[in-house]
Formats: sequence, C-alpha cells, structure tokens
Amino acid sequence: MQISLWLLSAKQSLKKVSAWLKKNWQLVAGFCLATTLFILARGKFDIAEYLEKIREGYNKEIDSINKSHERELKKREDALNKKEDSIRDAEDDFDRKIIDLEERKKEIEDKVLEDEDANKIITDRLSDITGIDIHE
Repeated sequence: MQISLWLLSAKQSLKKVSAWLKKNWQLVAGFCLATTLFILARGKFDIAEYLEKIREGYNKEIDSINKSHERELKKREDALNKKEDSIRDAEDDFDRKIIDLEERKKEIEDKVLEDEDANKIITDRLSDITGIDIHE
C-alpha cells in the first residue's frame, strides 16, 4: 500500500513537471544550450568579453543612426535655405521688373504729353499691329 501511494505521488509530480516543462521549454532549452557551450568551451568562453562586443556593436549602430539623422537634418536645412534664397531672388527680380516697368511707363507718358501728334502715332501703330482699319 505504501508503494502504491508513493507511485501515485510520483505520477502526480511527473505530471506537474511535464506541465511546467511545456510552459517553460524555452528556459530549459536555453539552460541546456548554455551548459553545452560552457562544457565545450571549457573556460575559453568569456561571457564578459562577449557582452562587451555586443555593447560595442550596439554603440556603433546608435552612432551610425545619429550620424545619419544629422546628415538628413543638414540636407533638410540646406534645402530650406536654398528654397528661401530662390524665393528671395525671385522677389528681388520681380521688384526690379516692376520698377523698370514703372520707369518705362513714366517715359511713355512723358513722350505722349510732349508730342501733340503722339495720339495719332499710337493709333496708327495699334492699327498696324492689330490689322484694324481706323476711320476718322
């Protein structure tokens, strides 16, 4: 009787262990892999050195990302500056052309006011350009 109780207790414990292994199989597999690597390396494997290499790789990747971000920001700033310069140049050119146009307009008005026959000349030129005959 004592043995059958012990077997039932062992059977129940094995079921619990089996359920735990099903749930935590990754932990067990990782432990077995680490143990196997430790045995195979036999002291040649330095975990601190390995972790330092991982940390260095991570830092290099972060530095690369930061440099890339800085380059993108600089390119964006350069593009915005170029855009602003282009707009400023276009506005300056537009202002110069407006001033030139106003000066030409003033010259034409002065010529028209000086010459009494200017209206006839203007009418004749418009007639030539448009092809419309003007009858007085």
